[in-house]
Amino acid sequence: MVVRIGWLVPAAALALLAAACSGGGGEATSTVQPAVTATASASASATSSATSTAEPTASVTATASATETASASTSPTAAPDVTVYEETDEHRVRLEYPASWTRDPNYLVQFDGPDGFVQVGDLGNGGQGLDAAVDSIAHHVLMPYGSNPTLEPVVVDGVESVLIRPSDDQLPPGTPADQRQVAVVIPRGEPLHIGGQDYEYLVLYIDEGHAESILASVELLPPE
Repeated sequence: MVVRIGWLVPAAALALLAAACSGGGGEATSTVQPAVTATASASASATSSATSTAEPTASVTATASATETASASTSPTAAPDVTVYEETDEHRVRLEYPASWTRDPNYLVQFDGPDGFVQVGDLGNGGQGLDAAVDSIAHHVLMPYGSNPTLEPVVVDGVESVLIRPSDDQLPPGTPADQRQVAVVIPRGEPLHIGGQDYEYLVLYIDEGHAESILASVELLPPE
């Protein structure tokens, strides 16, 4: 299985994930992009130079993207209070996020502000299917979405996808929506081919409060 994912978890969890995965051997590789806006009792993360896993038996090498050329830009067709991110090479996605957010230089592709965040990642599982892709994120051994995450079917740009919501034990009761992270696994019509590997899914990590509006703006783009 080949995995190229982003985890949105606190920096304190980076050591946990690296320690948990340092002894694993396997076939998975990942580009990992942690965020600082979500907290978790047990979560997975890595920096762009860390080693992590998508599954207990898989070893994951995180690498910075050398082909990322897209930047956020204001679109004349977008609402005046949003900014457009559009990239047709590595992630092949267009989406809109609040204009008050800025691109965070600490991560490969993340935009955030005081009221939320969105991060872009990719995942491949060697053709094992959507259920296996979702399971590798929702039920990671370090439980980034709690012990009993909720899986919801959603349609993103006409594609049947899955939204992962954290269970109540992932964050303290009363945690506001802008600090509750959800993940959305979106199958691609045509896999990404990067470094000799295929990535069949786009994965978005979004604060729960902005998930609906951001997902409504998502377009999967063909390569240029």
